[in-house]
Amino acid sequence: MIGTLREQFFQSLEIFPWRQMTLEWRRACAYFTASFCGTDVNALDISISSDLTKLQVGLPWRPEERAIFSIPQFYGGLGGDDGFLIDQTLTWKPSEEPDCEATFSLDVPSEQTGIEFSGRLSLPKPGEVLLRMKLKNAGDRIIEEGHHTVLLSMPKDSSYDDPDGKFTFFHADIGWISLADLCARIDLQSLHLPIRIGSNFNGLTVIWNLIARVFPKAGHAVAMGLDRMNGYAFASDHPDWGTGLLAGFRWGAMMKPGESREAWLRLYFLQGGLEPIHQRFSRDRRER
Repeated sequence: MIGTLREQFFQSLEIFPWRQMTLEWRRACAYFTASFCGTDVNALDISISSDLTKLQVGLPWRPEERAIFSIPQFYGGLGGDDGFLIDQTLTWKPSEEPDCEATFSLDVPSEQTGIEFSGRLSLPKPGEVLLRMKLKNAGDRIIEEGHHTVLLSMPKDSSYDDPDGKFTFFHADIGWISLADLCARIDLQSLHLPIRIGSNFNGLTVIWNLIARVFPKAGHAVAMGLDRMNGYAFASDHPDWGTGLLAGFRWGAMMKPGESREAWLRLYFLQGGLEPIHQRFSRDRRER
């Protein structure tokens, strides 16, 4: 009976008007399909804030709570003291395109900044968010430097705080190391200073563009993995922006007018400890 029902269900999918469905209904049906077929689903509930400036991710272990992804600041240098600093002014929109959940664009006229910044978000695997970003020099001057922050803010709950850096980890040439141990190794007094990828910290080098935070009581971890070419630094809880994971992207130097560049970012919300994250990120980096 189950086999017959399953065959009938998939036959109905072949003729169902998917493109006429709303994004929410498509997600719900995808979740039901995987569950109905016996797949172990770690579905992520993605939504956009009411002011359209932030992306919200429901935590798999606490669906009623949401992490918030944002790009707090974007800085561009045009030479000398000339440049621009843009605070959070992204506009997110739901997408009805295949393999794309949402898109974002910089809500500042390119005439003011000389750049066009946009991105596409997808959910390629259970427990994973993939963001592909594109920066274009839309002005008539060379952009000598450009970089921006990315922030994954955790809910305002003490169970997500890590004031001592004991549950925030980087992957170095010796394996995983906590922020607390790394700071002790180099006698760093503040846990909020950026940890640069590739820098030597008293004989230790953070070689992977990967930061993670584990929640032992929940049995889950969240992580942020950056494009090797563009991601350059990480930090933990920010004194102004709150609890979460913070990273920096550098877009390189000397972008000529009309030139564009791309980068990607992956967010992980996985059950278990650190190694599943490292293994997943190792595979994902090869896939690009």
